[in-house]
Amino acid sequence: MRKLFENFVMYSDFPQRHYRQIAALLEDGMFKCSRWEGEILHAEPFERTNPDAEILICASEEDAVASARADHKESLSEGWHNYDPSGP
Repeated sequence: MRKLFENFVMYSDFPQRHYRQIAALLEDGMFKCSRWEGEILHAEPFERTNPDAEILICASEEDAVASARADHKESLSEGWHNYDPSGP
């Protein structure tokens, strides 16, 4: 069973256009904060966990959400932008 609590999809144009997805979720009975990156190949970023994801095991849903939000905030400060499927 998989349950998504928080999901951030971001992009960066440096050094080339690519995306970062940060998610807080419950998967396989564990609370996790996952982050993965890749090239933008499709119009919509994917939602499934990438096997190359960085995964942080958390003690609770609250910890997973707090970790995802902190990673999102740090990514913004590093120059990443929130992805908006409706356009600029």
